[in-house]
Amino acid sequence: MWNGSKPALLSLHDPFHRTVGTKNFAPRGPGHATYRVVKKSSWIALRVLPSSHTNPIFVVVGDKPVRASRKSAEWCLKSVDQCWSQKERAIRPSEKEEASKAYDLARRAYRKIREEAAEN
Repeated sequence: MWNGSKPALLSLHDPFHRTVGTKNFAPRGPGHATYRVVKKSSWIALRVLPSSHTNPIFVVVGDKPVRASRKSAEWCLKSVDQCWSQKERAIRPSEKEEASKAYDLARRAYRKIREEAAEN
């Protein structure tokens, strides 16, 4: 486990699990590293190789929302359809209309994200 007391390789990863930057990092107290690779709103993660990884760090560029890839948005949309196909018959008739509206809302949200999504 890395404890920050010795130099390490710090890598920056994008949502597609690509390494988009690396730096040799030798902190003495609170660390600081600068990357200039984010061109549009996204999430990134930092990794101290080979042991540690941050949670996602959301970066907003030009007040534009973070958007998934089209592939991810399509996967989510298909997942909503699959979930509905499995759950619909178990929903009480008195609750079915409201449930259908909720699923339709999710579908519209994922279609919008898909339209705004990055190509990857």
